[in-house]
Amino acid sequence: MWSILPNSKASKTAASGIQVRGRGAQSVGTWRCLRRDLIQPSPGMLGSLRGSSDSEETDKLVQRGSLRGPKFRGCRVGLICLVWLIAPVLQAESNHPPQSQESEAVKLLHEALRQAVWGPPMLCKLRQTVRLYDKQLIGIGDYVHAGQGTGKLKMILQFSAGDKMNSVLQASDGRILTTQESVGGNSQRWRVDLVRVTDRLKPFTQQSVDNPLTAMYMAVGGQAEVLRKLCLQYEWSGVEVGELNDHPIWWLDGKLASKAPPLSSRAQVDLALSIPNQSGLLPVQVRVALGKTEKDTLWPYRIEYSGNKSDDPKRPQVSIALEYNNPTYLPNLPKDLFLTQEQPAGSVDAVMDLTARYLPPHGANVLTASGSTAKNR
Repeated sequence: MWSILPNSKASKTAASGIQVRGRGAQSVGTWRCLRRDLIQPSPGMLGSLRGSSDSEETDKLVQRGSLRGPKFRGCRVGLICLVWLIAPVLQAESNHPPQSQESEAVKLLHEALRQAVWGPPMLCKLRQTVRLYDKQLIGIGDYVHAGQGTGKLKMILQFSAGDKMNSVLQASDGRILTTQESVGGNSQRWRVDLVRVTDRLKPFTQQSVDNPLTAMYMAVGGQAEVLRKLCLQYEWSGVEVGELNDHPIWWLDGKLASKAPPLSSRAQVDLALSIPNQSGLLPVQVRVALGKTEKDTLWPYRIEYSGNKSDDPKRPQVSIALEYNNPTYLPNLPKDLFLTQEQPAGSVDAVMDLTARYLPPHGANVLTASGSTAKNR
């Protein structure tokens, strides 16, 4: 396992308490996390990203803090919502917006997805807030991706429930993406063979790189997969110019779609999004803040998910906010930054292989400038 947060003595860090509050909670858990300004990453920070001995200490801390179960039901549902963004989610019905308004928003979102896959290497602070009824869960972590079509990334998100620690970890060296989720005393691991995914798309040409459909298929894990799901699950009603924390941004508004958009990736993980869901927990509306300046063009600063409002007190009211704060360009990435460790031999944790779910259909590498794919062979 690894850690993005700097642990070295030379690092200037500060501890702050993040609490989970809510009526009916039997305990209030305080999660102490390291916080640091990432605008100018230090050599010590990049050392921790590589997975040095400091990361082993973080690994031990996470293991000691694994949950044996939240102490109230609302918190347990909140934990499910926290990991919802990294797993396939399901779909509900809505009306289609006017084509002209939708097209403008879709173009911006497609370009944001292309930036996440093919753009420059970036580092940022990660924050996720889940609200369910009158309870709130906050997760904080860090995220880095190499971009440029490499598929390399690392992410750590840690959050507390009651007085216990939970975590979601992702790491990719460009060949294998591994996800580990430790929630409620249980640990699960998934892997995706990225080489098999990209082999279906090769050879890459300038035409295919410019096509957002290629980016959809390559968006496996991290920020890119979040944007992939936004492209496929929602219908977009318009674009507004505004500000977020003094940053000029574009606001995009969307609602869950009743069918896949015209330009859609068709892997198994994408097709699963069309299965109806009646749980009442699935967010049906979304608002996205994309950077508008030359420095942070189309960076997804904030994604707000919300459910339908209801007067029924028994119907769950859920909202999720995902923030990618303080984006930092990393022009010189250490070669060993994204090295990952294989699961030790004899480990009791089984790893589920999800590669088949992400494989593009045969022929997906034959792309036209209009965004259509060749017929499956």
